[in-house]
Amino acid sequence: MRPKEIVVASGKGGAGKTLITALLASTPESKVICDCDVEASNLHLLLGPKIESSQRLHLGTVARVKRDVCRGCGRCWQACRFSAIEDRDGKAYVVPELCEGCGVCAFVCPASAIEMVEEDTGDVFFGRTDWGELFYAELLPGRGSSGRLVSELKGRARKRAMALGCRWLLVDGPPGLGCPVISAISGADVVVLVVEASLSGLSDAERLLALVRRFDVEVVAVANKSGISGELDGRLQAWLEEESVPLALRIPFSPDIACLYANAVLPKALVDISPLVDCIA
Repeated sequence: MRPKEIVVASGKGGAGKTLITALLASTPESKVICDCDVEASNLHLLLGPKIESSQRLHLGTVARVKRDVCRGCGRCWQACRFSAIEDRDGKAYVVPELCEGCGVCAFVCPASAIEMVEEDTGDVFFGRTDWGELFYAELLPGRGSSGRLVSELKGRARKRAMALGCRWLLVDGPPGLGCPVISAISGADVVVLVVEASLSGLSDAERLLALVRRFDVEVVAVANKSGISGELDGRLQAWLEEESVPLALRIPFSPDIACLYANAVLPKALVDISPLVDCIA
């Protein structure tokens, strides 16, 4: 049985998507949980999994110079649009943090002095929580393969959810609009759009919704930190109605919720998640 894929997304960091994901994870629905925010994964801090396995993945490549072969002709650093190759003592030198692994330098080198080698991308973790199995990953600093890492991570979680016959594959998506977000949304059945009741939150949500509309996926909204500004709450409501996006849940701003969340305590008693569950079920 194919599980329903539910991706919790937001156009900006700090909007509350990890909180919503954790609250959905704490429901009785059978599920596999996947934290696709590989650049700053923190869902495991709320769910407290018992880690059973981890694996270092190698999903990208980086250029490496064979300095004994390099003639110092300069074609490679002239061709590199990322400024990842420098002239050091008359020889080419690759700055690994800047290299995108495109291979142009190896292509233009007349002496075949540059080779493309695998690089460590990040670590994938698997553990068990009180509410279901959890997959998450940590991208290594400076690596540019976050989209591929998200795709690999979600693929593993999807395969596990199908094997267990779970009803949900619950995904905590990355913030923003880049490749990791596209990888997380791809194949989803429902996107839960978490919107922070602020000017930046509304602006970023508008851009994210435009991206999500390119996928054949249902969208529902959650308004987080509402009640601070009646004007912004009204603008958010009007925008959602204009876009025909149902508002499944409204969470008022609460210092108590923020305090519990900051201490890695799930505020289940303060947030009734059932209206959202009913909407996506």
